Amino acid sequence: MIINPIISLWIMIPLSIFILLMVLIYSTGIKKLIRFLLLVILFIVNLRIMLPNGDITVFENNLDIIFIVDSTLSMAANDVKPTRLDQVKKDINYIIDKTAGASYATITFDNNAYTRMIMTKDANAISASVDSITVINKYYARGTKVTLFRNQLEKMLEKEKDTDHKVIVYIFTDGENTSDSGEDSLNHLKKYIDGGAVLGYGTTKGSTIKIDTYYGEAEDLYYYDENYRSTKAFSKIDEDNMKNIALDLGIDYIHMTSTNEVDKSINEISKEKNSVKGDQKKYIYKDTYYFITPLIGILLLIELYNYRKVRL
Repeated sequence: MIINPIISLWIMIPLSIFILLMVLIYSTGIKKLIRFLLLVILFIVNLRIMLPNGDITVFENNLDIIFIVDSTLSMAANDVKPTRLDQVKKDINYIIDKTAGASYATITFDNNAYTRMIMTKDANAISASVDSITVINKYYARGTKVTLFRNQLEKMLEKEKDTDHKVIVYIFTDGENTSDSGEDSLNHLKKYIDGGAVLGYGTTKGSTIKIDTYYGEAEDLYYYDENYRSTKAFSKIDEDNMKNIALDLGIDYIHMTSTNEVDKSINEISKEKNSVKGDQKKYIYKDTYYFITPLIGILLLIELYNYRKVRL
């Protein structure tokens, strides 16, 4: 049996003593007994007494998976339904489900690169972080090169050198380079990476880009060309850029047409997985407070009945 107080005992104990004194001073007869019992039950409920309900074995492994997500405007293109970025989120959650026990981190890039979530075993936190990713606001967007994440990835890999974990990198992008400068070489990072893939989103035919307005409606994105003419934005996948990144990092390039395209990669990294110290049995506990909460309702009804009698 364990307790897991809802309100800290440092607060609940003084508060209960104060209420008890008020009950003893201002209540008489049956009212005093009812209010005393009500206070005791509320205190017990707050303790949140929990009883063992079996156990589970928690498995951990030595996989550290880094997700790098392109959040530039082109990821709002809808040649992948509903959008490229929405499909990326679905695929990341699929990988998380298939690699339970691993650690995860996320990096995003648009105008700049950001470490959105440092390495953690909290899959729910990573999933929530990924689900919150949106494309950059159109008023702030500038040209972006597809290897902009290099420095953030390098810093993360530097920290990984001090562990004996296998490092897996997944890069989610359409490969478009809209910067005047070319891509940076990533070849020097290859030695730190044990697997993963560059996952490409979009089609060679391409599509327009729709951005949500302040009114919640999607509208076509326009930009001004070199002749200052308003032009509808259009995006196509650039597989050459992604293949170059994959070659630099020593990982595969996969053109994503469905979520299970990544299954082969997941199966390969599973071979890298080894159990690490930390696999252990953990007890599951169940709450007991709901067994006694009906008593609170009964006592409150009696209190209300007595109150109405006095009023009448």
